[in-house]
Amino acid sequence: MDNFIFFCIIINTIVLTLTWYNEPEYLKGLLENINLVFNVIYTIETTIKLIAFGYDFFKDGWNSFDFVIVIAAWSGFIAKNIDGIDLG
Repeated sequence: MDNFIFFCIIINTIVLTLTWYNEPEYLKGLLENINLVFNVIYTIETTIKLIAFGYDFFKDGWNSFDFVIVIAAWSGFIAKNIDGIDLG
């Protein structure tokens, strides 16, 4: 599982670099959908680890970091999709 997540991180990083000023709308939408898929993958990973480790999950600094990243990613997704708010 760690190798799969590491592969996802690399691909996600590449996808995040594929954005530029005045990019075509279709590409922007495609990249947002791909990013959403990665958010789901990271959420599943974090959920599995939380269930497996329980409170001990937060004793590992990397797990805590992953948890914060997942929460931040979903917070950004929610904020961006609230009607009337345009974060770019």
